[in-house]
Amino acid sequence: MARHESADADCIEEENKIFGAIKAGANGYLLKKDSPDRILDAILRLLNGEAIMNGIIASKVMEYFKQLADAEPKLEEYNLTEREKEILEKLIRGLGYKQIASDCGIARETLNTHMKSIYRKLNVHSRAEVAARFGAHISK
Repeated sequence: MARHESADADCIEEENKIFGAIKAGANGYLLKKDSPDRILDAILRLLNGEAIMNGIIASKVMEYFKQLADAEPKLEEYNLTEREKEILEKLIRGLGYKQIASDCGIARETLNTHMKSIYRKLNVHSRAEVAARFGAHISK
């Protein structure tokens, strides 16, 4: 294995440790190279309820969340009609089918046709899945 490949593997392993610790409930993460003063300060800050990370770790965390945001599905990519977007917004806001149909001035059967189209285009199978995947895209 070439030296840079080994360094890349070490970096990925370190990132996995960092995110594993945070996901498991850690309130921060310090590096072995942090000074004893930094570690003592971190302990005191933790006792006051603060989260602790050095700049390198904070940068990795910020990059991680940026990548997550970039990977989120974008509604524009699904070619929904304006009516489908309107229905989707009402669905995510928690309105019932009867209320959505009434608000849109359409028959329940027409709403069902729109719902089938929305589910097909978004590749989802339930109202809960729609909310989980696309709820952040709709202003409530």
